[in-house]
Amino acid sequence: MSLLKQAPQYDLAAAEQLARTLYAIDAAASVLPSERDQNFLIDGDDGRIVLKIANAGEDPAFLEAQHAVLRHLAGTVDVTP
Repeated sequence: MSLLKQAPQYDLAAAEQLARTLYAIDAAASVLPSERDQNFLIDGDDGRIVLKIANAGEDPAFLEAQHAVLRHLAGTVDVTP
């Protein structure tokens, strides 16, 4: 099955609940564009984060590569998701 057909389908309320439950962040969610994952901007009093819900069919090595890029950028630029 195509990764595009397996893309997560969370609504704003579910994204806000995930942010509260997993990260103790009580904030409003808005949708960010994504091809095969699902991304939300979580915007609250304590700042902004990007909540990414990965596609369950994605290769774990590809997700780890994305995480490695973000870790690298976090050490070199002022703002990363």
